[in-house]
Amino acid sequence: MKKYLAVMTVLILMMALIPVAVSDSVFSGIFSPKNEQAVSTSIISSQKNSGYSITENVAFTDKSTGKTVSRSSKSVVYSLVGAAVGENFSENEVKALAVAYHTQICFESDSDRLSIDTKNPHVFLDENGLKKKFGKNYTPLCSYCDNVFGSLILENGKPMNLNITSFSAEPEENTEIRFTAAPYNSLSKDYSTVFQFGSDEFYGTLRTLDSTLSTETNPQSAVGEINFLASGEVETVNICGIDFSGSDISEAFGLPYGRFTLLYSLGEFQFTVMQCDQSDFLTPNTAHFMSEQGNTYSEILNYCYA
Repeated sequence: MKKYLAVMTVLILMMALIPVAVSDSVFSGIFSPKNEQAVSTSIISSQKNSGYSITENVAFTDKSTGKTVSRSSKSVVYSLVGAAVGENFSENEVKALAVAYHTQICFESDSDRLSIDTKNPHVFLDENGLKKKFGKNYTPLCSYCDNVFGSLILENGKPMNLNITSFSAEPEENTEIRFTAAPYNSLSKDYSTVFQFGSDEFYGTLRTLDSTLSTETNPQSAVGEINFLASGEVETVNICGIDFSGSDISEAFGLPYGRFTLLYSLGEFQFTVMQCDQSDFLTPNTAHFMSEQGNTYSEILNYCYA
């Protein structure tokens, strides 16, 4: 019995020396600003450890007046994130957007080109606008932003250009988009978006590509063979007996990526677009969808920028 206990004690001590991977503590350089260390030089670092200094106030050109104004960096982050998320936001989508938006603010501020349309509620909400939109959730929104304030996505020690242009852009008018839940995988590259078009709009758009298109075909059998390139993008898709190039279809219907499938269901033609290996930038939809799927803000940022 003593021999058995001695062996067990040794095994327990050996196991204690083995590194254990803890979820949401270290991800390819992603870390929370207080206690965790970066493992990559190009992804998130805090102002304390990176040597990059974040100022308390930021100056920018107000697109609505053309004047230069100065506000606290935190309040600007609140305003941008608050305009981007819905009333029932999650902690991780707010944190992911806060880090990304603050990074873009610092990048553009360092280049003396930061401009924000403060009168566009799709882009910016002042304190009164935030309180009106979120009510009792105003405080949690600010708190989540504060929790990650000081974390930036850095490249060579400086804020990375994340290509977020929504600070002064008008909201795009496009087809309603809904995210389709894929089987949960922490860093899955197969998040999909569904674009739906009624028959009239679908055929009308196709006729801009080929005026000889006939709509006599039964919609159920209108979609034929789809050929894919090695990259996973569509090379050609046969619709009503005509072969269209995948690139022409993507451009005509405003699809964000070239990896898609097409089918007719419930009276509509549906493109299911698979997001490419990495997105060009973090969008509010991506942050919301991935947080709903159980991803932490670190995983969301890692997915988009690592």
